[in-house]
Amino acid sequence: MRIILSTILFSLMAATIGCQNPSALPAQAISTSQIQSQIVGTWSAKKFEGVSGDVSAVFRANGTATLERTGVVTQNANWRAQPGCIVLTQNSGMPASSLDRWNIIELDQNKLVFRRGGNSSDKKVTLTRVGR
Repeated sequence: MRIILSTILFSLMAATIGCQNPSALPAQAISTSQIQSQIVGTWSAKKFEGVSGDVSAVFRANGTATLERTGVVTQNANWRAQPGCIVLTQNSGMPASSLDRWNIIELDQNKLVFRRGGNSSDKKVTLTRVGR
């Protein structure tokens, strides 16, 4: 039961391998180096994929991340930047099917806007930087 809950939570919180759908990316994909230099830190939102509740994502320079939704178990992940996206993999021994990807639409010092996976019709998610 806990493994199923963890898999569901991670699927809700993270995003998949590589940016395979070019139509899901902005016309000029954000570079890997820009992502690496700007993503490190703590990000939050009051809603994630239409579900209310505080969400936070902490990206560390060492390639690890912590994803948390209020009232749900915290998930630890590894992240890496690719052109136009962040690839997240769960690092607590879950199978490779628990990979996810955030296709970045906008990234600056205070705002991260993305769509999960490779579908351009998915809802945009906006996170704001905490404490900068």
